[in-house]
Formats: sequence, structure tokens, C-alpha cells
Amino acid sequence: MKPQKDKAFATAARQYGVISRQQCAAAGLGPTEIDSMLRTGQLSRHSPGGRFIDLLKRAGARPMRRQANVGSDSQWLGRVDFVDDELPLSVQIDGTRFHQALIDRRLDDAQTAALVAAGYEVLRLAERDVWHDGPRSLQRLAAARNRAAQKKKT
Repeated sequence: MKPQKDKAFATAARQYGVISRQQCAAAGLGPTEIDSMLRTGQLSRHSPGGRFIDLLKRAGARPMRRQANVGSDSQWLGRVDFVDDELPLSVQIDGTRFHQALIDRRLDDAQTAALVAAGYEVLRLAERDVWHDGPRSLQRLAAARNRAAQKKKT
């Protein structure tokens, strides 16, 4: 990439907060492609959570509450990225920044186990899937909602 194009690319990626310059470059995306994808709705200008909300809206799916505290007065289970207010379902979006280190994965596993023990269906989505494979993320959400609906019946 030429220095001027590289600078424009980095500026566009940072401005839109979509994905890192390295991820865009690996996918062969430059500033022109990013702008086009933003205009057509293929990418979101938001965080991964914002992108997930956009996916729900575009699919006509029931919205979920974002950054929700889960648990009871006697036992707080943690803050989750999304919770379904109608079903015992939690969605966590695992990014590379906060979920790759061994200690982070162990903490995630412990939180997932606590949520499952409390009766929740837990769906963990990789940030890259939310950004780059929205249809698959929505399919996984639909399956998780079906499992949570079965849990609610029992």
C-alpha cells in the first residue's frame, strides 16, 4: 500500500471503528471499499455490540438489552453484552482484545458456567463473525433462542 493510501485507509478504519487496518488489509479492503460497504450497510460504524444491534434490526429480530447485569439480589452473575428479556438467554461477543489471554478465557468460562447453572442459555459469538459473517451469527442466535425457549418451558 502506498503511504498516502495507507494513511487514508487507517484514518477511515479508525473513524468508522469497523475493524483494524491489519484485518482490512488481510481482507483486501481499502478506504474506497470500506466507504462503499458502510454506505450499503455491509459494515457498521459502531462497536461489535453496535454491529450486533444492526444485524438484529436488519433481520427484524426481537431486540436484546445491551450491557445488562444478570443475577439476583443475592447472587450477581455478571454483566453480559446482551440479554433477552423474554428468554433465559445471554449473548457475549468475544473480541480479540479482551478474550484471548488464558486468564480472560478462564474468566469467560467461569461466567458461562455460572450463567448455565442459573438456567441461562449462553451464546458466545466471535467478534470477527459478528463483523464478517452476520448471517451465521443470526442463525446461531436463532438456534440459541430456540434452546432458551425449551429451557423456559421446563
